[in-house]
Amino acid sequence: MLDDATFKGIEEGLDLGQKSIESTLKGSDLATNLSTERDAPDWQQGQAAIRAQGSILRELHALLKAKDPGFGGLVRVQNRRREFLWVHEQFVEEY
Repeated sequence: MLDDATFKGIEEGLDLGQKSIESTLKGSDLATNLSTERDAPDWQQGQAAIRAQGSILRELHALLKAKDPGFGGLVRVQNRRREFLWVHEQFVEEY
């Protein structure tokens, strides 16, 4: 039903669309592969942060007290779970 020129034009348009999509997919693959696993912190393994307890907490406390006796204006408060936290003085009333 279509003449050869119209059919050829439609075919070229479809080829261009397919090539554009393939190029976009390749570009997105390259962009997502730029970062490696080393770039992201390993939160599940606990290597990015530690919880200070016992002697480590006492050492940290002594270091902070030596470097900044006022603890940067932080105030010690106790939350509902009876844990001690250090918060800015404007938030003391929330605890």
